[in-house]
Amino acid sequence: MTIDLKTINKKFLLLLKIIFVNIFVIYLILYFSEIYFQIINQSLFKQTQYYKFKKISEKKELISMVRPTHLKDIHSNKIIPVSGVSNANTLLCYDDGMPVVYKSDSNGFDNETEKKNVDVILIGDSYAAGYCVNKESRFNLQFKKKGIDIINFGMTGNGPLLEYASLVEYEELFNFDTIVWLFTPDNDYENFERELKNPILKKYLNINFKQNLKNFNKEKDKLYYDYFKKKDRPFREFLRKYHLDLNFLRKKIQNINLKKNIEQKVKIDKFDTSNSFKTVFKNLKNYAETNDKNLLIVINLLAPHILFDNIDGQFKKNLQEYKLFLKNIGISYYDFNDYIYDNYNASTIEQICKKRFIDAKNYYWDHYTQEGYRLLTEKISIKIKNM
Repeated sequence: MTIDLKTINKKFLLLLKIIFVNIFVIYLILYFSEIYFQIINQSLFKQTQYYKFKKISEKKELISMVRPTHLKDIHSNKIIPVSGVSNANTLLCYDDGMPVVYKSDSNGFDNETEKKNVDVILIGDSYAAGYCVNKESRFNLQFKKKGIDIINFGMTGNGPLLEYASLVEYEELFNFDTIVWLFTPDNDYENFERELKNPILKKYLNINFKQNLKNFNKEKDKLYYDYFKKKDRPFREFLRKYHLDLNFLRKKIQNINLKKNIEQKVKIDKFDTSNSFKTVFKNLKNYAETNDKNLLIVINLLAPHILFDNIDGQFKKNLQEYKLFLKNIGISYYDFNDYIYDNYNASTIEQICKKRFIDAKNYYWDHYTQEGYRLLTEKISIKIKNM
């Protein structure tokens, strides 16, 4: 049997040609698919977040705000941070294209002052952090206008265990009278279920557990800088700039048959972890009583489409359950929903909540407006002064 090298070479070249043509066709399909989706999203030729950040960080040393929960893929599990990078100019977000920047304190939170004697420690998630409003509208200065000095442990992306942990880890650095927990029903339940899966965070259900994070500041910051190095991928961003963002395409393809208004995509959270969730409140109450501190739970606003829905859905039912639980164990609370429901409606709520459009048809509600933060501060201040 003889081997015809010439025939083999021809077949091999034909195979290479077929492979090349298929790769090229797939590339064109992906490329023009993304162009199509970018046009629908009205984001074609818009600058990517990566290049925006590079541009504004050229003139001054600046880092991007990263949620503590984003570190899960690289940290060693020796510590779980509850705050960001310490003493750093930090990009919080872009508000209508304009960067919102803050200078973090020595613990990685957004506090311009590091007074040891304050009136209130505020804990919570992105709402407590004053997400995407200017410095004058965030809680630190809003409360100062009311004659109340606060230390803000609010951090974007934190759920109940991380929020509780922020108090446990850093409260001893300050002298204060009152703890205010800004509790967000829309996402705190879901975040809590995620946090319980982390073996270190789950230990905070034990009232005596502490990581002593204040002693591991350098290690904490290193986790973030390692994360930044991992995410700094110029070649990938170059492709995204010229519209071949595979991650963007993957998300669009996954949702191609789910083109519903984003308001209808609210996840109804499971409550299998209800008892553990209540343990956090009990631990917080125990801490407050043991240390002679006032405690106020502030219930954040539900998403407007839920709040103004005449049907008592799962969110509302669960919220009523927890309000009853707080009342039964003797924890003071203030429900901002009650005031907003009585004084606003679906047509006026945009005064309080930001409406962000994804495209011409789809939108979502994104935190408070400047007026929303001002009004909530006013209501909390009255409660604090009456305690």
